[in-house]
Amino acid sequence: MKLPQSYHSFRELDQFHNYIDSSFRTFQIFLMHKKYKQAKLELKRLQILLGQHIKDEEALLLPLYKKLINPLPKGGALEFYIREHEQISGYVKRFLQTIHDWSVEKPPAGLELVKLFDACYDFKHLVDHHDTREDTFLYRLLDQKTQDKKRKALLEKMLNGQQNALEACDAVT
Repeated sequence: MKLPQSYHSFRELDQFHNYIDSSFRTFQIFLMHKKYKQAKLELKRLQILLGQHIKDEEALLLPLYKKLINPLPKGGALEFYIREHEQISGYVKRFLQTIHDWSVEKPPAGLELVKLFDACYDFKHLVDHHDTREDTFLYRLLDQKTQDKKRKALLEKMLNGQQNALEACDAVT
């Protein structure tokens, strides 16, 4: 996967969501194959990608959204985004804590692995729900209400941050 040269609308940020989803699937595949070291590394990459996405949204998009959209739609309240960001980050931290000591020599008990995959299902459901909220409210409304110049500047800043995050992921060993 490769990021675009530029974004033209906020809805195109879904392309970065694809990196996040791919990283999470890769983590799960490593788990299924009992490659715990690689699973930990992939979780660290996922943490970087999510961290960048959350940072951009909370520092750049949500303040603008609050300023431009009044009243905020019921399903698009700022608190929802912030709470979901906290929940999503919390899941990744817990995943890392859970598998911290797992190895081929010290594998998890069967029930531990089942519980982790159950939590992965919950995490994926939350992320999908959050992405739908972003598409339905945040990105769509910002695309409607921002001027082209402002939109272009914000999207360029976000793309630079995303490229830096991908570079940081390449450095995870």
